[in-house]
Amino acid sequence: MKITISNLGPIREKAEIDLKPLTVLIGPNNAGKTWIAYTLAAIFSQRGWIEYTRGDRKEEVAREYPPIIDAVDKIFAEGTATIDLVEFANDFGEMYFNNIALYAREWLAEFMNTRLVQFDNLELCVDLAEIKADFLDQVLNAGLDMEMGVGISAGKRQPLLRVRKKPGQTDAFLYTFAEGKIEGKM
Repeated sequence: MKITISNLGPIREKAEIDLKPLTVLIGPNNAGKTWIAYTLAAIFSQRGWIEYTRGDRKEEVAREYPPIIDAVDKIFAEGTATIDLVEFANDFGEMYFNNIALYAREWLAEFMNTRLVQFDNLELCVDLAEIKADFLDQVLNAGLDMEMGVGISAGKRQPLLRVRKKPGQTDAFLYTFAEGKIEGKM
């Protein structure tokens, strides 16, 4: 995966990083190694997802990824939906990471716990071309079992939506809960 960064801490000109499963940043003090490591950690972590999809951006984010809109519509109509996650990752993976990087300008100062630095001019580009096959293989072989949203049913807090995907399957299955019973079948 190639990462291109400029305007980050002491890095003013364009810096290119070939990010591998093991990448070691070596250089003199104050060259930007820590800035790079923290920025990449922020973007590729759950924090990046949370910041990217926060309340004031939810509709905008949803419009960027039409399969999500289609799945939500189907859930409202039928209670279940599927998304081919491998196809989704192929079509939208790179855009997703670059969108998170774009919005990171707004929250990186808080993530890095600094008030002295502005990230307004940060430019960061993620290029998945060289690792696309491995990336898609990771998506295919990953399992997923998560619950989202909270509703109240019979006085108890219940998840509103569950997303499941078994390793080796391309489709993620999304379904709703109602009165403690699963709507739809997996």
